[in-house]
Amino acid sequence: MMPRLRSALAAGFVFFSLNSVFGGENPAPTNQEVLSRIFTAPILKLLTDSLPPAAPLVIRESPGKGLEAWLIQNLTDSCLAQKYLVYSSPDSGVSYGYALEISGAGVQIQYHSAGRRWLFFKKGVRRTFEGDFHLRALRPDRQVLYSRRVAVAYQDVIPAGLLERVENPDLPFTQGTKSGSSVINRWLEPVLVTATTITLIYLFYSLRSTK
Repeated sequence: MMPRLRSALAAGFVFFSLNSVFGGENPAPTNQEVLSRIFTAPILKLLTDSLPPAAPLVIRESPGKGLEAWLIQNLTDSCLAQKYLVYSSPDSGVSYGYALEISGAGVQIQYHSAGRRWLFFKKGVRRTFEGDFHLRALRPDRQVLYSRRVAVAYQDVIPAGLLERVENPDLPFTQGTKSGSSVINRWLEPVLVTATTITLIYLFYSLRSTK
């Protein structure tokens, strides 16, 4: 009786582990959350390494209403959360603080097939984010502290059923484009899934026959 119980528990554990890896509904960050994280992280690191705590900071406003304006708003919120004294420009009239200028921001989001639905497996989608922007930081005396183009990238795999939930229809730059699988991937994915299924069946009956 005990060997059969151990076999059932072992097979159930294997099934649960593979289902968690290939088919688990893990919470996925939205595209907007990912963009906020990857764009603001390098800027905040620059501020932490270069500016004294709670330093006056002027963030130059962007005349546009797209990605750059959204990015500056997110950066402002993040800097306030880090206890910096943030001012907008040019209405603030502040000329003695550090200054940040962001321009030329762009991003591309692509979706690639990361697996086919087969038995208990759930089809996944690989998200790829690639973006860049130009960042310039000035000291209070207007000496250029930092000026270069910054590249950002991120990728993960999410369940295909969550694809529509991660986009924001009100923010076009959060919407991605789908890219088809290559010929190799289309042949390779079913082979891998079939091999895994056969292995599971073999393990189940092998453990079951063990006494």
